[in-house]
Amino acid sequence: IRTAGEVRYEGAIPLLISMLSRAPLRLESREALLKLGPPALSQMRHRLQDEETPLEIRTRIPKVLSFSASQDIAGFLLSLVHGSSPRLDIPLLKAVDRIRIQYSDITFDPERVQTLIREECEKHVRLSRIQRAIHSGAEESEGDAAGKVLSLMAKAISERIRDCVERIFRLLALIYAPADIHAVYFNITARPALKASAVEFLDNLIDPRLSTLVMPLIEEKSSGEEGEGDEMPLDDALHALLTDEDEWLRTIAKELAAKLSVEDASGRRTA
Repeated sequence: IRTAGEVRYEGAIPLLISMLSRAPLRLESREALLKLGPPALSQMRHRLQDEETPLEIRTRIPKVLSFSASQDIAGFLLSLVHGSSPRLDIPLLKAVDRIRIQYSDITFDPERVQTLIREECEKHVRLSRIQRAIHSGAEESEGDAAGKVLSLMAKAISERIRDCVERIFRLLALIYAPADIHAVYFNITARPALKASAVEFLDNLIDPRLSTLVMPLIEEKSSGEEGEGDEMPLDDALHALLTDEDEWLRTIAKELAAKLSVEDASGRRTA
């Protein structure tokens, strides 16, 4: 691997990219790819967009690209957020956050970032409604086979909601001072005693239009005024999950629909 990088052997690029999925070889492969320069960057960009490339490889490429940061690469990585598998979004945002911190001369399109934040907020609200329906079903089915799957689903959705919040903060760090945003996120998620002051600081920091979207989620009020009187039935929640972009949520939903004999998205009753 080291030799391929030192002698700039371009024929090794596909193999080096595949080795990014292997933890013991990842660092050496990354260094070799960076030494190979533009040809390697071009192939990595192509493989990142290629849905035939295993996700274990695709999720490692954004970090490598972030070490050869440029305005073009920054824009390219940001353009892929919400464009493919949900599993790619966090690696992509970690990469652009790294670029934002390390390269102060590189900027990100505020309108694109705000659009992504709005989409994340919409996803958060949708998942919160589904979560309430799942919790309600879990309470009614506690102890039986469906209840166990409902509990698993509730845990998975809670994780996805936390991921939404993380992505929102990573996006905010692209248009506001990263140190401020990261400090707020740390205090909100890890220091409960400082949460109130962190929430107030964030509310004063971000644009009022974003504040209207973000603050109810951070303050955990999404189940308040907007949710009351608009609860989602369990069947509707399952139908939504059966067509969700998240493969793991779809898998659990299919199992749950079978146990509850709920019709699938095509109208067929599962059993």
